[in-house]
Amino acid sequence: MRIFFYQWEAFMQKDMEIALRNMGIDFTVYRYPFKEKNDPAHLKSEVKKQLSNSGFDAVLSFNYREELAVCAYEAKIPYMAWIVDSPFGVTQDEEILRLPTNHIFIFDRYDYDKLVKRGIKTVYHHMLAVNVPRLDELMLSAEDHGRFDADIAFVGSMYPSTFPGFRSRITEEEATFVENVIASQMKVQGQYLLDELTDDDDMLKNLQITLEGEYHGYDRLFHEGLQSILAKETTRRDRLVLVSLLSEYYDVALYSNRSEPMITQASERGIVESFEELFKVYKATKINLCIGYRRIASGIPLRALEVMGAGGFLLSNRQPEIEENFTDGADCVMYDSIEDAFSKVQYYLEHEKERQEIAANGHEKAKEFTYEKQFQKMLDIVFNSCQAG
Repeated sequence: MRIFFYQWEAFMQKDMEIALRNMGIDFTVYRYPFKEKNDPAHLKSEVKKQLSNSGFDAVLSFNYREELAVCAYEAKIPYMAWIVDSPFGVTQDEEILRLPTNHIFIFDRYDYDKLVKRGIKTVYHHMLAVNVPRLDELMLSAEDHGRFDADIAFVGSMYPSTFPGFRSRITEEEATFVENVIASQMKVQGQYLLDELTDDDDMLKNLQITLEGEYHGYDRLFHEGLQSILAKETTRRDRLVLVSLLSEYYDVALYSNRSEPMITQASERGIVESFEELFKVYKATKINLCIGYRRIASGIPLRALEVMGAGGFLLSNRQPEIEENFTDGADCVMYDSIEDAFSKVQYYLEHEKERQEIAANGHEKAKEFTYEKQFQKMLDIVFNSCQAG
């Protein structure tokens, strides 16, 4: 088997390459320089040339590109797109999305279910993966401990707030509506409310009139766009509140892409500089926070899998698919509110043996989701369906 592996800027691509080698799969990496040349037509032309006479059996990418889907279809080979972001399927051309050579693997079952309800048959619900064997070989030096040790750490974006600009362009009635939606979602973990709470036809129509030109036509695209704005703002507030609160009482390390003036007590350590350092943070930290992006409605965020795969202790907001695949209180710990998170931090910092046992259990369970195992499931689905077709 020979795979055309399209790559962009994504951490997991290195681990995917390791898995392909371990599985004895021949592959060719293709990187398109979008920073220098953001030209979809040129990308399609280049990929088409690559596929025309190289004997590839499939195209693979993390996340989905319409250009790759079309090229694979024209080459009469499967296109395997492993989705790592949410939402998926909002702006894609449905005709291209429905191409029979597409095999789109979506980690968030909520997004998967929405596409299935639209009659799209080229999608599968499929979890993400973690390279546990590589992480087991990653050792912490004395210098690493000096740099990365902390009681609590959060790695992730604090999201620069674009919400005030959005709010300034809507009426007071509309502003009250969206603030109530955000407040309602912030109170609930483990249940995605933004879709339902924003499904008010009259208010959506009013918002669209106010924001005329933001989207074309009152349709699914506008509704999803509004959800994304509110999900980002809700996530920003989730992270600000919890990190600020914990840092008033504990040693909290914040690894983020920007300084946050509202967080005054945490140790702001900037972005994690390398692929290896990210996992050293997880290993060296007593409690790793996963304050998930709210638009991930049900799926397991990559960060949660990677913390457990590295042997770190995971404290995550409640997520349906974490509950389905890991045991709360045995493999990881989930919280239901800011108050609950604070209480559990306090408890597990005081109960080291229990914390270490949970981290060890989570690490063992994460071995079920290696790249080799997850990708083999994908291959079985793709090539069994091809044979059946």
